[in-house]
Amino acid sequence: MGYGRWKCVLLTNIFVIGGSFITIFYTNYPVLLIGRFFYGISAGAFNVFCPKMVSEMAPKEINGPAGAMFQILVTLGILVPSLISLAFGKEYSNGEAKTQVYINFAMPIALGVIHIFLLLFVYPFDTPNMMKEKNEDMKLRTFFAKLYDPSIIEERIAEINVAAGNDVSDLPDVDDDKTYKSAFCSPQYSMSTFVGISLAIFQ
Repeated sequence: MGYGRWKCVLLTNIFVIGGSFITIFYTNYPVLLIGRFFYGISAGAFNVFCPKMVSEMAPKEINGPAGAMFQILVTLGILVPSLISLAFGKEYSNGEAKTQVYINFAMPIALGVIHIFLLLFVYPFDTPNMMKEKNEDMKLRTFFAKLYDPSIIEERIAEINVAAGNDVSDLPDVDDDKTYKSAFCSPQYSMSTFVGISLAIFQ
């Protein structure tokens, strides 16, 4: 049994906050690289965990558009800091980063804190597959009640039960748990992780 998508996303937000905080208040170049490394881990991890979490949690009727929205927001997240940097310029004064650096890395801290709050107090649900694996049937029903009409809930639970059994030929990735180990070591996901880290460090 793995840690689940929910815990991995929660931990990734801690990396966002820590990496951004170090980057803002760095005292020398090695410290800056450490902050960028932790921030890069979060960038790569989000690109591994979040699409899987969205695909498993979104109602199957809107699964495709939900996945596309994630990609749109990723590109928006790249565009906004670039526009801020263009607006303020790239000059540095007396070895200290100017306003755009503080804005660019204060935003992830604020968003990370908000995301952690929402995960803990508003949306404390893992994916249906993970809840079924952990035998959290009541929590699974509560989750489905937020998405579907009561008449559809039993049908969706039946689909999860099939996925948890032996007949998984029509339900891909049921037992494929995304953890930090798989993000770094799995041939399928390690490339995405290291690309995210590299871009965050060297952009």
